[in-house]
Amino acid sequence: NATATVPLTSTQKGLLWAFFSLHIVGGHILIPILLGLSIWRQRDGARNYVSYNFFFTWLLYSITFTLLLYAGQQTGPEPTWNICRTQAALVYAVPILVATASCTLVFQASALFMDIRATESNKIIQRNFFSMRNLVLICFPYVLAAGYLIGPSVVAIGARKTISRSNALFYCSSNLRALTVVSATSVGVIFLITVIMEVLIARMLAKRARIEQLGSWWKASGFFVRIALFTAYLLFSVAACGVEISQPSSPFRIIVQACGPLIVFAVFGTTPALWSFARVSRISVSLSDSRTSRTSDKSTTPFYQPVTTSVA
Repeated sequence: NATATVPLTSTQKGLLWAFFSLHIVGGHILIPILLGLSIWRQRDGARNYVSYNFFFTWLLYSITFTLLLYAGQQTGPEPTWNICRTQAALVYAVPILVATASCTLVFQASALFMDIRATESNKIIQRNFFSMRNLVLICFPYVLAAGYLIGPSVVAIGARKTISRSNALFYCSSNLRALTVVSATSVGVIFLITVIMEVLIARMLAKRARIEQLGSWWKASGFFVRIALFTAYLLFSVAACGVEISQPSSPFRIIVQACGPLIVFAVFGTTPALWSFARVSRISVSLSDSRTSRTSDKSTTPFYQPVTTSVA
């Protein structure tokens, strides 16, 4: 490793400051608050472990990209080999982790919204962490991410000279283009699939809102605004992946993904019920057989708005 101090331009210093600030505020402060508050609000209701896992992956994401900051080696001489190779392996796998966790969360939502009459059984499944559905949706992102750890780990063993902080300025990575292309392409494809599912969910819920005259509730809760915000961020991330493939030296994707924790908090942390500490009654949903039911605000659906419907 080089021992000489690497000079930084004012632009690079500004980008570093923005990068670490976004991760600290979003990933180290707001995401833990969101995760803790979600667990506390659902302590007596149906627990949504898939959403907990989604928040946790973003926490891991921010920790991974700030390892050099924790070690005090974000500037100056090249970081020590042990921390550099660890981060270099993780930075190719953790984006896959958060992308897949996002996709599984939206997939869970789409499965629940496809058949409103199945909500009661889904509510029971959400209470049981060891249900097959929960285990698959929670474990799959980690299994996939583990597969993406293999390539960088092999590189760290056999091509040590390719790994350096100077490759990306913000963190340690490898200068082998194949790793960047595979990781960025995979993240982009997963996010694109997630966007497609989000659009289908939004269309389905918009139709349901018109039929059941729930438009005022959707508007008051900002439901579709949050869907639009999250979808827009995913589309920006897809574009950023394309930029990284075509222009590896561009910091566009790095800054866009550093905004991820803040966007997640803005989308999931602004639901009215999450911050309403008083127990309030939930909306009643009329089904085809004219039966209605109401659930506590501590019951949750896994997507944007903590509302659970059930069949009486």
